[in-house]
Amino acid sequence: MTEEKRDQILSDLEGITYMDWQKLKHAVDVAFSVEVNSVANKVPFSRLDIVKKEY
Repeated sequence: MTEEKRDQILSDLEGITYMDWQKLKHAVDVAFSVEVNSVANKVPFSRLDIVKKEY
């Protein structure tokens, strides 16, 4: 993220209430979680050498 982008986001958040922040944070967390789970479900397990080493 560029410094300009960060500054714009922070500027846009100025004056937000705590309750609105909690709602926004929850919505963003859910959206990221959906994306992470979508990708994670497609990653194949292929590093048996690590398991053997750690076991």
